[in-house]
Amino acid sequence: MNRNVPPAVNNLSAAFIGITEEDIYLTREDWAWALGYRFGGLGKGIISSARMDLRHFAYNTPLDFNLLHRNLAKMTSRYIGYLYYGLGISQDQRSVVREDMYSIEALEFVGEEF
Repeated sequence: MNRNVPPAVNNLSAAFIGITEEDIYLTREDWAWALGYRFGGLGKGIISSARMDLRHFAYNTPLDFNLLHRNLAKMTSRYIGYLYYGLGISQDQRSVVREDMYSIEALEFVGEEF
């Protein structure tokens, strides 16, 4: 990833968040796919919108763009909180920076605040 990143992204006061419509697959055996991935403490991450509307993905129904955008906004807020503001994990399960976000159901459960 680093070889194609513009020099400004390496500035410590910036966060670089890529967004893709493709699935993200990790090498972890216990994850079939991921909503996103953060590259350590480097201020860089990627978010996938591929499964942000689970009903469309699971049942081949029309996309709910309101739901997709709301979930994408939550994940983006989560990554801004971690990558730019350096926020720690919140114990509040409704916070976008809660400890785990392993499912679309968890993403839909959280609010839009840190």
